[in-house]
Amino acid sequence: MRQTANTPYIVHQFIKNTPYIIPYKGMLVPIEVKSGKSGSLKSLHQFMSQAGQYLAVRIYEGDLSIEKVNITGGPSYRLLNLPLPLTSKIIPYLDWMMEQVSSCPNSH
Repeated sequence: MRQTANTPYIVHQFIKNTPYIIPYKGMLVPIEVKSGKSGSLKSLHQFMSQAGQYLAVRIYEGDLSIEKVNITGGPSYRLLNLPLPLTSKIIPYLDWMMEQVSSCPNSH
């Protein structure tokens, strides 16, 4: 996360709505946990839009994937969709995601 004058407010607002943020290679990565295979990512989108972050994680009951998310009127970011059983391996999967994203043109 890039530090700005609004950073403490943005982090506070996100933490209020989403309980997990982890440090990863000098970044703060927001994590949203969802029950089921789908659900709104509204608070995550708000955080990503305000924080200028480009990497986020959704833990859910779906399949492993990387998704490019375009926020209407805002920036795009990469979302790691991580199945619940893989939660304990989040750092290796973030590493995997970074390898996948860096090998794609126009990755951010």
